[in-house]
Amino acid sequence: MQVVPREAGLISCRYSDALTCSTTRFRSGQEGVLREMIPKVIPGFESIETHHCVTGSMRHVYVYHDHPISEEMLLGVGGGVGFVYFQWKGADPFLGGRGKGRPGSGFEKCIGERTGVRISEFTTSSAAKAENSLMSLLSLGEPVVVQLDMGFLPYFDFGGFEYHFGAHVVVVCGYDARTGR
Repeated sequence: MQVVPREAGLISCRYSDALTCSTTRFRSGQEGVLREMIPKVIPGFESIETHHCVTGSMRHVYVYHDHPISEEMLLGVGGGVGFVYFQWKGADPFLGGRGKGRPGSGFEKCIGERTGVRISEFTTSSAAKAENSLMSLLSLGEPVVVQLDMGFLPYFDFGGFEYHFGAHVVVVCGYDARTGR
């Protein structure tokens, strides 16, 4: 397996206003909306169909760096599938699945270690710091994997209900130079 020559970026932020940029999979009919939001895309970045937010976003970055690894392989390299089910009082149950990783190492870092890629993680409660870090990496031509609250993404329709899930992951591949979003 080849080593990806550059460092992959991962930013986690609690604020959504600095991170309304991109997705790895589009709903039918939403492509035009997203293109209007992001007229400046990193040259050479291609949108590919994916199935899971984390492995799909990571696959985009790996493919961008000429390392065509499948989502299935990323999931396996990361330690396989995990499953979660829980329910809050008065809410629908939450069902989720993702890679398990290794104890003491997150899923993404585990994948990086096992594929020879250094994954840097940056977490802040400051929207300004998150935006500055994101824009710095984008200006270097690097797509960036970000964790955000999917309830603030304009292309998700939750049927009129307010829904928030702060552990959704997307890859940011560009921005609107006019608005900085």
